[in-house]
Amino acid sequence: MEKMLALSVKDGKAVVIENEDYLPVGDPVEIMRRLKKEGYENFYILDIEGIERNRMQINLIERLADEFHIWVDAGFRDVGGAEDALILGAEIAVIGTKSIRGMEEVRKAVELSENIAVCIDYFSGILKWGDLPENMDRIAEVLLDYGVKKLIFSNLGETAPWREIPDRFKGFELWLAGNLPEKTDFEGVAGIIIPYSRLYRFSQS
Repeated sequence: MEKMLALSVKDGKAVVIENEDYLPVGDPVEIMRRLKKEGYENFYILDIEGIERNRMQINLIERLADEFHIWVDAGFRDVGGAEDALILGAEIAVIGTKSIRGMEEVRKAVELSENIAVCIDYFSGILKWGDLPENMDRIAEVLLDYGVKKLIFSNLGETAPWREIPDRFKGFELWLAGNLPEKTDFEGVAGIIIPYSRLYRFSQS
């Protein structure tokens, strides 16, 4: 199973959440260079400016894409935002269900490029997407029909039906993210996305 490191960036800095606020922890390039030496090859970039204000940090994303293999989640509202990230050099543009305007934008994005991943945001039994069907089997059916290949299941709550997820989303390159369980050795899962905050807090203890 592969591992990818998720790094949040805001105002050009790498950040972690501390006391419900963003704590700057350094230059993302320097952090990623260090982590690359430790064996991380791919990075999942959470652009907080894009997610919260719909303003992707263009210069930073381009800078990171010049040196690293990156997946970018910048809270894309429509296919245009995903296209911009790919033009800047992102290997994968991630469409998150909390941000995208609707299913039609997903369909258009997948038609535009195969370098699209869909991230399903899950919170305490609720799938966070306006016009997405809430039944997981139906979601899988729709996304497969659209041609989605890469799927991220991101748990935003305390628990999730982890053992069911690989069976529910067969046919995808499936990644697990968010608040992960202690054991992640599930069959049918391509990899896990580990938040940098875990490593940061461990290094501070």
